[in-house]
Amino acid sequence: MEFPVIDDPPARHPDPNRTPWEGMSGAAVFASGHLVGVVGQHHRGEGLGTLTVRLLQLPPNNDLDLPTDAVRTWADALPQLREELPVVTPPTTRKLAASRAQVLVTPLAPRVLVGRENDLDRLAHFSVSPDQSWRWIQAEAFAGKSALLATFALHPPETVDVAACFLQATMANNTASYALDVLNSQLAVLAGRDNYASPAEIWDRIPDLLSDLLPAAAAVARQQARRLLIIVDGLDEYSREETSPLSSWLPSTLPAGVALLVSSRAGIPIPLAAAHPLSAHIDGLAPSAAAIEIRSLAIQELDGALERTDELQHQIAACLAACGGTISTDDLGIWLERRNGAQDSVLPEYLTSQARRWLHRTIRISKDSDQPGAEILTFTHETLRDAAEARFATTIAAFRRELHSWADDYRKRGWPTDTPPYLLTGYPALLTRLHDSARMAVLALDARRHHQQLVLTDGDANALNEIRAAQSLLLSSDEPDLATIGRLARHRGSDLRPQPFHAHRPTRRLGCTWPTEPRHRNGTGHPRRRSTGLGDDRVDRRAGCCRGPPAGAAARR
Repeated sequence: MEFPVIDDPPARHPDPNRTPWEGMSGAAVFASGHLVGVVGQHHRGEGLGTLTVRLLQLPPNNDLDLPTDAVRTWADALPQLREELPVVTPPTTRKLAASRAQVLVTPLAPRVLVGRENDLDRLAHFSVSPDQSWRWIQAEAFAGKSALLATFALHPPETVDVAACFLQATMANNTASYALDVLNSQLAVLAGRDNYASPAEIWDRIPDLLSDLLPAAAAVARQQARRLLIIVDGLDEYSREETSPLSSWLPSTLPAGVALLVSSRAGIPIPLAAAHPLSAHIDGLAPSAAAIEIRSLAIQELDGALERTDELQHQIAACLAACGGTISTDDLGIWLERRNGAQDSVLPEYLTSQARRWLHRTIRISKDSDQPGAEILTFTHETLRDAAEARFATTIAAFRRELHSWADDYRKRGWPTDTPPYLLTGYPALLTRLHDSARMAVLALDARRHHQQLVLTDGDANALNEIRAAQSLLLSSDEPDLATIGRLARHRGSDLRPQPFHAHRPTRRLGCTWPTEPRHRNGTGHPRRRSTGLGDDRVDRRAGCCRGPPAGAAARR
């Protein structure tokens, strides 16, 4: 365990081969009134302000293979070591950053990465080499790029800190908003900014990344003789409807001690200037035999589901293709009950078991971080979503008509509190992908819908992004509807205001790319009065007041 010495660390020892902490080994370390360990040693590379502490707790089942006599002696002298002791030491900043990255990366990493030892060694060498800062891996679809980078992000060299972002079209996690929130939250922890609150507007988040958090995290890494690696996987999956270009936030210069590792599908144009340093450091990646085999088996699963028109697996695959590639088992169950009748309702748990049984190579099942016990279904790869849409081409239009009718019913009811979350967060991403500007504009102008989104997410970020997406779709038309564009602008400026939120918890639910604040509720179900991080406390507009925009926002608009 790391033990930071915040106040007055000692001066360096005159002898460079010695440490001023000599003689401290075995010293007792207390936290919150508890004896938690003893000083073990001082690693000079970690700086003068960090010591290594050995925790005082017997490992479960004697995992360290201690001599039996030693275990018995300690257990007799301090029997509490065998008990489940209270956690009184906070995690280190590196562990916090790593744990947040693991939440995002773990579902993408295979349990066992087969045949990639040499590739992992090359990535390790790149990440620790002071004379290498840029690497762009390009390979064909389903070559195993994401699996390789996810595994490396989870198991980097000991002296490398990682901030990772995996862009995924199937989850609609492929926008500037998502990338900035994911990277900024991890860099903020590495920089020691535990209370960092991300601005709601992208134009504020970009300088946070490039001019503040990245240099600060790099400085901390250098002080500890470490390297900082930024990973951005899936440049080819970056949203084509995104109004903030990739080049606006992907670093083109790096602080000392930082490396940037990105990946994309070969042959797909990436909107980066030829002068970008990455363009001079392109590296190929041979397809993984295991990945090719998995794709072949997944296609067989899709073909099997297509043939079984009367079975549940057909409906699961068709609904997932129709909705854009991501939906929760709870909301899928509601949709299936709507189309089949209440007598044929399906429990979410049964949907999960059927997906695992028949489509386990095609569909990834992950926990819903917003709903304990709920699970999310999504295609494991963008190419599988495209393959599903092609195979279900004759029926997908009918499924989408059902989906539009489902959304229209809740719209006519004023988006009540029992509205399925997919219709509030995932459905707009589908409409944007389909370039359905008419339906998107109707949603973006619906004040009751935005109120319900506010109740669901404690923020206006979803509503603001809906409005931006609708405006972008309308402006891309050959004959833009200027009247509707103006109404959207007026609606955006009337009651909706940018609101900071905690970027470390981006909402994954049902393909939402628009991060929100964690929900705070008191006994009456209303949000607590809270600080917006703008320097004063402002009452939420549900209490009758509007939040004002941050200084300068009106001028920027």
